[in-house]
Amino acid sequence: MATGDPGFFQNSACDFCDYVIAETADISFGDAWVEPWSADGRGTNVVVVRSAVLHDLLLEAIDEGRVDLRPVDSDFVVRTQEAGFRQRREGLAFRLRRFAPYPRPRKRVAPGGPPLFATALAYLRHAAGDFRVEPSRVSRRRAGLGRPALYMRWARATLTLYRGLAYSAGWIGWCIDRLNFNRGA
Repeated sequence: MATGDPGFFQNSACDFCDYVIAETADISFGDAWVEPWSADGRGTNVVVVRSAVLHDLLLEAIDEGRVDLRPVDSDFVVRTQEAGFRQRREGLAFRLRRFAPYPRPRKRVAPGGPPLFATALAYLRHAAGDFRVEPSRVSRRRAGLGRPALYMRWARATLTLYRGLAYSAGWIGWCIDRLNFNRGA
């Protein structure tokens, strides 16, 4: 099952963020977006510790049975955060190129990415990235209308379309795949 969402209620500044895994924090927590944990509703996280004091506190909590943590390697952490890396590397490069005529902050990621329609996969990623901007921009306003059922219908339709574009999921993904988009291109 596809897990990502189109950024409901996301602050628009996040579209231009290049900060991944709270890389300057003493400790950071992130959802473990790999199986078997991505399907587990209990909220399994990865923890990156960059402070000896916090590391010692966590070891003490593990020894006392207050925390259940197991060591993992950096490749595992990167796999769990792949969508975030894509959003803040490939997606950011595309958004910086797309908004090139406008003032934009200086980033570690250069504007660019593959040519817009170089491959079907590049096209779909750009389409999904473009699509993400709208729900994050309007979700607060739509939710604030005081009509929760109307908001939920819009959010479900938006999520279905996004997952079809981004993950080839559901009937929309099936239709896109039938259009001969080679997802591995």
